Amino acid sequence: MDSSSSTRITLCAHCGHHFPGDTGVSPIPYLLQNNRPPMPSDFSTIYHAISEAQSDLSDRDRQINQTVAVLDDLRRKQVQDEQYLKKLKGIIHPIRRTPPELLAAIFMLTIPQQWQIASSSQSNNYRKSVLLPGQVCSIWREVSLSTPQLWSNISLNISRNGKRPKAEDALVDTWLSRTGEYPLSIEIFQGASSLVKPLSNALIASSSRWRYLLLSGSLAWLQSGALDGVRHRLSQLQTLVCDTRNNNIIGNLPHRSMNLFAHTPRLHCYRFHSRTPDLPFNLPWTQLTEFSAEQIVLRNCYTTLSKAQNLVTCSISKIESGNLSFPLLCHSQLRFLSIEQHSHSGDLLSHLTLPALVQLQYMEMQTFINHFSESRSVLVAFLSRSVCSLQRLVLKLAPADTTDDHVMRILRLLPSLSELQLMHSVTDKLLSRLTHRTSDSEAVIPRLHTIELARKGNGLSSRLADMIESRWKVGDAATESAQGQVTRLRHVRVSLEQGIEATDSVVRTRLRKLRDEGLDIWLTDKHRTTVGI
Repeated sequence: MDSSSSTRITLCAHCGHHFPGDTGVSPIPYLLQNNRPPMPSDFSTIYHAISEAQSDLSDRDRQINQTVAVLDDLRRKQVQDEQYLKKLKGIIHPIRRTPPELLAAIFMLTIPQQWQIASSSQSNNYRKSVLLPGQVCSIWREVSLSTPQLWSNISLNISRNGKRPKAEDALVDTWLSRTGEYPLSIEIFQGASSLVKPLSNALIASSSRWRYLLLSGSLAWLQSGALDGVRHRLSQLQTLVCDTRNNNIIGNLPHRSMNLFAHTPRLHCYRFHSRTPDLPFNLPWTQLTEFSAEQIVLRNCYTTLSKAQNLVTCSISKIESGNLSFPLLCHSQLRFLSIEQHSHSGDLLSHLTLPALVQLQYMEMQTFINHFSESRSVLVAFLSRSVCSLQRLVLKLAPADTTDDHVMRILRLLPSLSELQLMHSVTDKLLSRLTHRTSDSEAVIPRLHTIELARKGNGLSSRLADMIESRWKVGDAATESAQGQVTRLRHVRVSLEQGIEATDSVVRTRLRKLRDEGLDIWLTDKHRTTVGI
């Protein structure tokens, strides 16, 4: 057989390149199908076939290498084309056309609410969040630097033992330079060190823009006069907070520091959370509309309320023991009051009359359990004396045999009440007494439309379902209102100590029916996670 017939040569129609085609027909097929030895006359043919096969294999390898090179080049160009296409699409992406003011609003939504240095990790996270948008691109950085409110929350540690004090001061000055004329929220913190560093001139100069001021840690540093430079300059200050709860240094404040905030024409909110029971500052009390205090002497609390006659909101916790011989104080503006009882302390409520009160939160802590009887009598007398049109009541009473009776005495004084939250565990006995019956001569809290309850033990019970049904099936709310009858229940929240799986299926069926009829009813577990009925 002619050797030329063993391999077919193909000519490329585009470039004229010759390369082997498919493998040709073997010149010795009879030897490929068995193990017989070749004849001496076959050896020259076999050697020639081997040579041609090696040549063809080399051509195949060269052809593969050329093809792979072409493929690699095509893939490289493919990546380049994809990147180019991505850039072209990026040009018309909506983010490029987002107005700077919208970008600024988005940046503001990304920063955490907690920014105070009292928790260093939270403060550092806040700073990183503020800096992040400016690290994305030059346009975002320009928007970030031109958004003054993004830089308007500033914390400063004035303790000399703070890390890198010069770097901290430089950072504060830099942030101040980016705030323009925007109102500022400032925290000045002193840690455990009694040594303090002076406030920077830039920070003092910015005090005319301070809207919120938090003095945290220790207040002893005010003895140095470090804050005297802001006196008479706090024309924009609206909220003053003193928080020394987590500090072990309690210094005596000199007389000059007491009047630091006496001239603050816009101050309306003062919050005092301290380990010392005395209020450290003289303030324009008649301007205040909001006041909260934790761990305050009863006499100071009474004096504050008597001076701040325009208060609308007041929250008091951990009143220090003390006896008062002062007369009853009638506060005609106070509408929202929160009292957290930890111990019997002469009881603030026994000295108050609040005719304008519309919302009351009264909490008995566990440490108060031995004094509840006298204090609850004071609470009942206070409500009876005030004759207020209370609309919302949040009540948490310590567990006792007479707790249900006290709750009913309180509720019978509040015919205008529309929202009730009982944070202590509600018994079936109380639920039965809250159930509306047409035979009752006088309904309990007839205007109630929202109720929140805490339940332990069996959780959902037939008594609970009875109470809810009785206040849901009272007819059309508009008709009831016109007739002066019981208002229809609209919203129910029940917090369960145990899982709903332990609840009677019949009760759950009744509650599901009420929900399907239109009652807004929600159940939560002890982790405040919503659970299905």
